[in-house]
Amino acid sequence: MNKRRLLTIGLVLFVMLLVVTPAWARAVKTEFSGIVYPTGLVDLGEWFYAGNMEIWHGEIVIFAIETTDPRFTGEDLVVTLNSNFKIEPYYGREWGIWDLENDLCTWSGNWVGYHDKDDDTVYLDAVGQGDCGDKVIQVRWHAERYAPSEDPSFTITGYFIEN
Repeated sequence: MNKRRLLTIGLVLFVMLLVVTPAWARAVKTEFSGIVYPTGLVDLGEWFYAGNMEIWHGEIVIFAIETTDPRFTGEDLVVTLNSNFKIEPYYGREWGIWDLENDLCTWSGNWVGYHDKDDDTVYLDAVGQGDCGDKVIQVRWHAERYAPSEDPSFTITGYFIEN
């Protein structure tokens, strides 16, 4: 009796593996690149100073994003920022959430970043999910900007994973 049950369970698991494997093979990775730049401030949030630290919580900024893929392009990339920065020299961590809506997709996700004190560059990494009508698409993107520059835009590279 136990052998038969074990054989049945093993056979069911094998069949499930055969069914699931082709789904992974159909996943498509699509890369994109572009720029992101601020267009407005919605809310300054709360700022605190403690010794040599500058702390932001809840700042909301609107960005425009222009990429090589129209699904991830739009005028209303809403980003919520939180950060803990050392003031002298200026560096530290930041994090938050983001949302983007255009005619093709509605996106949301999380991001983390840091301002590097050695090369004075801001690095951001984000993940998210988009609802694009009949598809739900995963997205990962990286943005960076040389901080002392007069140009406030970030360069962006990333990719979608869709089934």
